[in-house]
Order: sequence, then C-alpha cells, then structure tokens
Amino acid sequence: MSEPPAQKRRKNGRSSVAQRTWYKEVRQRIKTCQEHCRRCGKVSTSLILGHKIANVHGGGYSRANLVVMCKSCDNKQGVDPITDLPTLAEEAGVVSDLPRTLASEA
Repeated sequence: MSEPPAQKRRKNGRSSVAQRTWYKEVRQRIKTCQEHCRRCGKVSTSLILGHKIANVHGGGYSRANLVVMCKSCDNKQGVDPITDLPTLAEEAGVVSDLPRTLASEA
C-alpha cells in the first residue's frame, strides 16, 4: 500500500495557509454565505481575508492577523493597520496564535 502524500511545505518548512484546517473552514463558511464583512456587514461569496497588519509591514497569514472583509472595504483600508475589527483568532478565542508584537500588547 502506498502512503498518503505529505502536506505540501514551503521552503521554511511550514505548510501553506491554504492547507490549514481553520482556513478551509473559514473559506467554506464564506462560500456558503455564512460569513459577513466585519466592516460593512455585507454577506457575499466573494469575501476575502484582509490583513490586520499588511504584508508589506510584516503581517503574516495567521488567524491573529486576518479579518473577514469584502473587497471594497479592504481596498478602502489600503495598507493602514486595522485596529477596530476582531481577527479570526480573537473571534475563535485563540490567544496562542497571536504574533509576538500583538501578544505583548494584549
């Protein structure tokens, strides 16, 4: 018997965000219109995961840095940090997923 294929890993040894269970669950909730934009309240299948701290400023793809938003609200936000919306980690009650910079502020 052959073994199941290993999860795809990036060069740094971590699996991509698309392989993580929480990411798949959020994308499924968006696909079935069970999520809404945290800024304007819009329910859509085209919602995205916006970054609380933009990638260009060192923000990553962890639950502690992602917020469910519609594309128009994300575009209005630009690269400014999101300070007034809960992240996926905060909504799930996950504290250990916070980046060091955010965990020290909590």
